[in-house]
Amino acid sequence: MSEIYKTRDQLLGELEEMRLKLAEMEKCGEAFERARKRYRELVDAAPDALIFVDSSYNIVMVNAQAEKMFGYRSGELIGKNLDVLIPGRFRGQHKTKVDGFFANPRTRTMGSGLRIFGLRSDGAEFRADISLSPVRTDRGLLVTAAVRDITEYVDLQERLAQSEKMAALGRISSNIAHELRNPLTAIGGFARRLLEGLNKEKDEKEYAGFIVSEVMNLEKILKYVLQYARVAVPHLEMHDIGSIIKNVLDAYAESCREHNIKVTSEIMDIPKLMIDPEQAADAIGSFVSNAIDAMPSGGELIVTAALNKEDPQNYVTVQIKDTGAGMPPEIIDKIFEPFFTTKISKRGIGLGLPIAKKIMDEHGGFVAVNSTPGHGSAVTLSFPLRSDKGGSR
Repeated sequence: MSEIYKTRDQLLGELEEMRLKLAEMEKCGEAFERARKRYRELVDAAPDALIFVDSSYNIVMVNAQAEKMFGYRSGELIGKNLDVLIPGRFRGQHKTKVDGFFANPRTRTMGSGLRIFGLRSDGAEFRADISLSPVRTDRGLLVTAAVRDITEYVDLQERLAQSEKMAALGRISSNIAHELRNPLTAIGGFARRLLEGLNKEKDEKEYAGFIVSEVMNLEKILKYVLQYARVAVPHLEMHDIGSIIKNVLDAYAESCREHNIKVTSEIMDIPKLMIDPEQAADAIGSFVSNAIDAMPSGGELIVTAALNKEDPQNYVTVQIKDTGAGMPPEIIDKIFEPFFTTKISKRGIGLGLPIAKKIMDEHGGFVAVNSTPGHGSAVTLSFPLRSDKGGSR
């Protein structure tokens, strides 16, 4: 009997077998879909951006972190050329390197030390580190790039390097200052003896006086260099900031009279502070001196102190205002750099304000400067209000 003729039972059996195979295929399809979904979830959960690229330099898959990192919507990167993620100045050499990787695929881990940049959708660049892995698929060889944004890490490294460099510079400056101080003291001593023994009418008297004056300036510079270089821990004690301000203004009273500067002070009812009175006086004095220098033809110096309540920390603010020429923004950004001086005021040695800021930092406070050319400047020193046990009040 020909096999084309089958009994009803045979046909029913084959039909049942087909039904079972179809059910098995459906289960396999469901299992595959679950595995595919799970794989996608794992890829999206990866902390680094993952980008899959084919040999044509096209993006075939990315994870959610990649879309977030580079600023694209879901699915927007698929099919695009990898160049959209590379800054223009690197695209040519990057394409050559990718071609070389496909020709000789190998795993490359992060930490290569290369200066790598990524390009966001808005045109912003960021520092990146990348690992590369070859992946064999049914559509050919793919390269998986795991991308990590290391901008903050690089900034931290650069700040640490700068800090170490400044610390080394401080030690060198301190050693040099110590070495110079002894011969400078000797020169000043002999110059003063010469000055005392010379006749007033002789030119040598003027020359000796000039030597003494310049030696005093150099000694002052060395004093400030040593003060800036050393790590000075504040000796905190409960003290009245109002009395410190009064003593500072008394010390500069004669200078204000010489420059025809009117002094106004207003000290509100404020509690005592945990401060180092000597350092606080130095900081306030530096800004008062700077304000006086800003008004060589006269003006008004206004000093106020008040309690400024800011959550979660209370501050006592000391504001020093002048009616001088003011400063443009590019000058304000540099006034705390060592030895920086302005064309407006060339007096001073360029370390008074950096030392004052350092004192405020060591007290846990901060300095704010507001200035407008032609309208004077206002400097606000904010001292944290703490109890004698170190806690804030």
